[in-house]
Amino acid sequence: MLEEKIDKLIASIEALTAAVSGTNLTINEEQPASKEEPVENVTLDQLQDLCLKMVRKDRKNKEKIIKIIADQGGELLKDIDESKLPQVKAALEVI
Repeated sequence: MLEEKIDKLIASIEALTAAVSGTNLTINEEQPASKEEPVENVTLDQLQDLCLKMVRKDRKNKEKIIKIIADQGGELLKDIDESKLPQVKAALEVI
């Protein structure tokens, strides 16, 4: 059970790293493939709701959210290309 949690944390860190660097995530063949769901369609409204909840939970999250958006080349969520929205969501969920 602890190993599963560690594997999930590693996958989350890799997703965040990929989102920040803008590169594709590669999986090492020695590690088992994750059993995650296929990439879902993420809408701008979903991300806005997620950001709002995160800021309401902790105001310090606002600075982190702004950095994630800036790393994707935008000043606002609507500035980010729709193909990058799943990466942004993954990065936000790690916070």
